[in-house]
Amino acid sequence: MDSNWLFNSSSVLTSCPGKRNHSAFRALGTSGATTAECSAISKERSAACAWGLSRLGAFRLRSIATKPNDKQARDCYNFSVARSIEVIETARLDPWDRALDVPARNGNYSITVSNSNLDRNPANYELIPADTIVIGGTYFERRITLEGIGASVVAVGREEKKDFRQSFTSRRLYATATGIVRFNDHHVELEFSLPFQTERVSLDGHEYPLAADFTAPLAVGLVRERPEKLGFARMTRPEKFADTARLTRLQMYDRNRIPVIFVHGLQDTPASWTPMINALYEDPDIRRRYQFWVFNYPSGYPYPYSAALFAKNSTG
Repeated sequence: MDSNWLFNSSSVLTSCPGKRNHSAFRALGTSGATTAECSAISKERSAACAWGLSRLGAFRLRSIATKPNDKQARDCYNFSVARSIEVIETARLDPWDRALDVPARNGNYSITVSNSNLDRNPANYELIPADTIVIGGTYFERRITLEGIGASVVAVGREEKKDFRQSFTSRRLYATATGIVRFNDHHVELEFSLPFQTERVSLDGHEYPLAADFTAPLAVGLVRERPEKLGFARMTRPEKFADTARLTRLQMYDRNRIPVIFVHGLQDTPASWTPMINALYEDPDIRRRYQFWVFNYPSGYPYPYSAALFAKNSTG
């Protein structure tokens, strides 16, 4: 694919697709490259495809400076960033640990990733654009999102955490994050923010609310881990599942937020609290003041013993 199309697509800006409209992806470039086509070509050209999309989104973002309520411009930028992240994942590009050079008609672009938090190194996560995830079922009556700048993603840990008990995390992390792309001449920086810690971001000299999807990580975690399948088995044979008793936080620990611990009942698992936790995420004051934890345990144990397990796990 000729990378010359990256910066001569301004004529199609007005037809930039909205969220979840992947069939309209061909309108983004004169080459007509889709996400699948980008990932099928060489890594170098895949990178050119990805960052060309973000550059296109950046052009549209400029109009927000004069029209703060220009939803089309914002959606175009967010869509472009999401597709860039998607290409990085599917083409197995590696901008995480070193700069990635991308050829373009007016000179190469150097792409780096901003990473100020070693515990949240994006290289350690599978990044799934939230707009590719369809959510439904009995656990989710509605999807809790925030409109704003950036591409919402679900960050899934590539490896299980060995210290999950000591750190009160799940074996494999499922978190919400939001990707932002910044352009400074020929230097491109991809940055991820955590919506529970950051509500607004500065971009091109202007401040915007950060986009977020709080439901998608819950949904992906439930589908992949299937915790509800253990409810009956742990009630009838609790001793077989003794190692499943643990206290788990659902977000990064914040000493300024009050912990709320959800404890399930007989023949149940923390999955039963998903609808309530998802609904509570909709309230911004609750998100700012509280953090959610769950206590998971085999419900077939006598209540006094289960209470003792809770006390033990609460101290790490």
